[in-house]
Amino acid sequence: MKILVIACVTALIASIAATMFFTGTFNRNVPSQDSDETEQLVEKKDTEIKSQQPANQNIASNAGAKSNSLNSNIKNEVALAKLELEKYKAQIALESAKLSAIKSEIEALNSAKESINRYKQMANMYSAMKPNEAALVISELDENTAKSILLEMDNKIAGKIMSAIATTNPKYAANISKLIVKSEENSKAFNSFSKYE
Repeated sequence: MKILVIACVTALIASIAATMFFTGTFNRNVPSQDSDETEQLVEKKDTEIKSQQPANQNIASNAGAKSNSLNSNIKNEVALAKLELEKYKAQIALESAKLSAIKSEIEALNSAKESINRYKQMANMYSAMKPNEAALVISELDENTAKSILLEMDNKIAGKIMSAIATTNPKYAANISKLIVKSEENSKAFNSFSKYE
């Protein structure tokens, strides 16, 4: 057992000596030029490190400031982009409303065109009939429809049919004539207006 204790104590002393040797504390009591130079180098490095710390802090604060500035710029750009997006959405809504209005007008014009085509077909059919027979059928129609059909006919044929209508129903013929005159006045007013556009 003594041997074991002696071995442990020897190992402890050897490890302490090795630690002192490798850390440079073994020869501390003996002044040497190398240790003075080493101490001067250590002090010089310490002052360099201390002088660089404010610069590093400045770099870190500058980086933080730049980061905050960059975040602020990004936020501003996002806000501007959102405003532009809203502006474009409003423009699209306005253009969509205009487009819907134009579409409605086109549908109304197409409907009117279809009506005119039907009136033309009816006018061709009644024009092919004898005036007295056409007058009997037309006098059963409402006055606006009769007017529209007669306006699509050749004037001579329409005159013969109106004469036959006037013979059987003069009041109906007079009302159709009034509607035709109003229609002609509106058409002339529209044509004279459209010349100035």
